[in-house]
Amino acid sequence: MKNENPVENMSDNRRDFLKKSALVGMGVLLSPVTNAVTSSVSNSEANMQGGEGVASKKQTVTVLITTDIHSQLNTHDEFFWENNQAVYKKRGGMAVLKTMIELFRKKNPANTILYDGGDYFHGHAVASLTEGEALIPIFNKLGYDLMLPGNWEVVYKKKKMLFDMGHANAAKICANMWHKTNDADNGELVYPPYWIKYIAGVKIGFIGYTDHLIPKRQSPAYSEGLRFEHAELNLAKYVKLLREVEGCAVVIVATHMGLAQQVGLANNPVCEGVDMLIGADTHERVREPIQAKYTKVVECGAFGSFLGKLDLEIENGKLINTKYQLLDVDPAKYPADKEIQVLVDKAYEPFKKDLQTVIGTSKTPLVRYFVLETPMDNLITDAIKWKFKPDIALSNGFRFCQPQNVDARTGLANITNEFLWNMLPVNSRRQNRNSYRKTN
Repeated sequence: MKNENPVENMSDNRRDFLKKSALVGMGVLLSPVTNAVTSSVSNSEANMQGGEGVASKKQTVTVLITTDIHSQLNTHDEFFWENNQAVYKKRGGMAVLKTMIELFRKKNPANTILYDGGDYFHGHAVASLTEGEALIPIFNKLGYDLMLPGNWEVVYKKKKMLFDMGHANAAKICANMWHKTNDADNGELVYPPYWIKYIAGVKIGFIGYTDHLIPKRQSPAYSEGLRFEHAELNLAKYVKLLREVEGCAVVIVATHMGLAQQVGLANNPVCEGVDMLIGADTHERVREPIQAKYTKVVECGAFGSFLGKLDLEIENGKLINTKYQLLDVDPAKYPADKEIQVLVDKAYEPFKKDLQTVIGTSKTPLVRYFVLETPMDNLITDAIKWKFKPDIALSNGFRFCQPQNVDARTGLANITNEFLWNMLPVNSRRQNRNSYRKTN
């Protein structure tokens, strides 16, 4: 199905029609971007009746940010570097994340947006064995408002990416991913380029970009039927549109490009007029926004171990200040949400026996966060050399997989089938994917 281009059809007559349609409940028939604009206008009219408008009051909009969760369902070991030594703590878990999200929603119930920056549907055995399907009910229960496709959303190929993201309830944006087909969709954007939310009396616009290098950094077969371009080619156009045509008080660029590319983009003149760049992909834990020439850049870690919290202070219809925190998803502080845990257990159960089978042990904590050499990649290359006797053994060196610390009682770290999938979510021993459909 074609996505309507929100840049077109902006006449006054159409705006008037959309406002009236929204007021009589017809908004659900329109595109996601048009819906956002329509609800914005109708909400504005309602708020302005009978006195001072919401926009004249000082309010805070909270944007809660997750990214690169990589389908990690449960609480796991997480790596920290403190006082010049490695420290491991329990972090993450979808049910723990849900409790944390709801806590912040209750603190600012009318003005909170929940956003995911991509790489949600891949990275764990349950995701790979169901091609992402088992993760959909959990995503929807978390209650996301907005999502962006990451570089690994294409791993099950285009049709499955469209299915998984299409069954997620959140709005989707991506301004640099096009259909590359022989049918009528050829040359059309796969998702709307931007999303507008009317909140706290103002419009906040998000423009989305995934990594244009997806066909080069991964097998081009994954992204067959899709075309990508660099964000710099159309970003300035959309910033101008949101500022001058839509009248957005805040413009946020949401990207999945990696920290180096994101800082580079923030130093590019096309980013002029952008209030914040929310990044993803390289799993960096940016605790203080990086001030580039034209805007600030943040990135919010990975594996569901961290939650970004961006507060936008609005006064008299204008953004006056931003505050950002990177918060640990700590099970000691946030007890697991029971409903989400039921969904997690249901998704995990068909594979539980096999995934928890121990296939080896390590006396060294298995971690992959170092840049030049990591114990986890050394394990993989040593295994390749032992099994196949090559002259040289190579590992991808990507940052998949949360760490596995040694047990203090045994001095060993158990390597299970599940952990093998986490280390090698593409090349691991494959099981029959139909097992998911048969058991559900």
